[in-house]
Amino acid sequence: MAYTTGSEVALEIATPLTAGDIDTNIIPEAEAAINAYVGRDFYVHTATENFGGDGGYEIVLSKYPLIAIVSFTIGTVPVNSADYLVRGNVITLISGRFHRGRLNVEVTYTYGYAIVPLSVSRACRLLSINYIIESQRENYEKAVDDDLAEVSYDGYSKPPTLVIQKDSTGDEAVDRLLEPYRLRLVGAI
Repeated sequence: MAYTTGSEVALEIATPLTAGDIDTNIIPEAEAAINAYVGRDFYVHTATENFGGDGGYEIVLSKYPLIAIVSFTIGTVPVNSADYLVRGNVITLISGRFHRGRLNVEVTYTYGYAIVPLSVSRACRLLSINYIIESQRENYEKAVDDDLAEVSYDGYSKPPTLVIQKDSTGDEAVDRLLEPYRLRLVGAI
């Protein structure tokens, strides 16, 4: 599922591009810039993690936000969903402990975003609009340089050149919308 649609973008800007052109050529670039800035994507994924039982009550899954536990076993024994609690990406056993063992705990789960957050969808529309404006500006400048009396635009002959930076999307308003979703490295030097 895309972060936004060409139809939604086309409602906000007058452009010779069709919604299909925007879906195919513009939105993937905007999504890539967003993913690079926040350090993740906004799709649903499945992961399997193995842990060594340490006799404790909790394990911490590495991926988040957690959507659902698909399977959970200690050794070869499935753990009933009534026997554990999930808070964030932490699983806490209600009854029992994680038996000591090497990689004897296996959890398969889905994580990510079943629905793209509204602020991310808005950020994608804003970046798409920026890319369309830049593309149209490039075409206009080329037409002027070629001494053409009118600007001709053939749909989308040359995609705009995008510089994807991890410290910014190139648009402060978009950066503010995405800030809550940025991954932070804890303890990084």
